[in-house]
Amino acid sequence: SGKSTILDLVTGLLRPTSGEIYFNNSDSIKVNFKKYRQNISYVGQEVTILDGTVLDNVLLGLKDEDVADLKPQAANVLSLVHLDKFVEDNKDGLHYEVGENGSNLSGGQVQRLLLARALYRNPSLLILDEATSSLDAKTDKHINETLNNIKGTTTIVLVTHKLNNLSLADKIIFLKDGRIAEIGNFQDLIDAKGDF
Repeated sequence: SGKSTILDLVTGLLRPTSGEIYFNNSDSIKVNFKKYRQNISYVGQEVTILDGTVLDNVLLGLKDEDVADLKPQAANVLSLVHLDKFVEDNKDGLHYEVGENGSNLSGGQVQRLLLARALYRNPSLLILDEATSSLDAKTDKHINETLNNIKGTTTIVLVTHKLNNLSLADKIIFLKDGRIAEIGNFQDLIDAKGDF
């Protein structure tokens, strides 16, 4: 339906061939995308897990000398995504080796680790592209609570097919056949009895 193209336009990876996109009232041709992207965290469907520790994956890219002081912050985001018990129950704790592409973790744990990494950066824009698809119902509910708590301090763009995730949305954009078919909040779209 065009969701990947829209996300690529929002992140500036694609530029429009017609029409205009505005970022904080500035036309996209005036935006410094290198600086803009520093404020974006993206959690997609493709797994990008380092063959390292839980801590390595949360702090992605920081040098060893910076890590010691950041452990409490890393533990905090792991708590937000409900990986804290897994870390506490494991003898290696934050230094648990996750394996190549997260092979020592379940699919849901991988998604929660990716979300922890995204939240650790404290982004002004958080893009979640089917980022909770492998979570069980209980964990999904906890993640929705976490997202609801950061709503307002972080703009969240959520691509999902799960109806329970839509309760987070202030605005829903329903795509059909590559076009925006409907826009509104959940109740408005239900009441409209359209394609949504």
